[in-house]
Amino acid sequence: MKKFLLIFGVFYIFSCSDQKEINSTSNATDQKEINSTSNPAEQLDFDKIEYSFHDASVSPDYQRNFKWVITKDSIQFIVDSYNKILQDTIIKIPPNKWEQCKADFFTCGINNKKPESETSLTGGTGVSIRTFLGTKETFSGYVYEKSYGDMIGDIDQFLLTIQRGIDSNFYQIR
Repeated sequence: MKKFLLIFGVFYIFSCSDQKEINSTSNATDQKEINSTSNPAEQLDFDKIEYSFHDASVSPDYQRNFKWVITKDSIQFIVDSYNKILQDTIIKIPPNKWEQCKADFFTCGINNKKPESETSLTGGTGVSIRTFLGTKETFSGYVYEKSYGDMIGDIDQFLLTIQRGIDSNFYQIR
């Protein structure tokens, strides 16, 4: 009986130490996953940002979608109504403007989140932000009516960063 208890005790100790190692490895792996997914935007690299405002579903006379495309040397402003381009303007920008937009993407907390509901909404306004490295999309998020979607962050402040220092005549509808 003593021999059985001794063997059982040794087996138990080794199984617990193995379990502790498995748990610590699992926890470390879980923590890495949590850290890498808690703010994946912070790990992004990109050389182009697209900020798009999607207007409500209204008559073509009144419906306007806006898109700002920012790269290291230019900002493009596009206005369309149901995919018909109404305005497309490009201006050159200094390198510090690109650096400010890129930094404020992170400062404004632009990131993905899980939508609260699987039900999609239609008919209202929304904002989408996408980033690219070359032709590869590195981030994509949207917010519908400032409440539903898979993106969080201060999107209004981010738009102000894009517009800051740019003559307002550039992004006015003509």
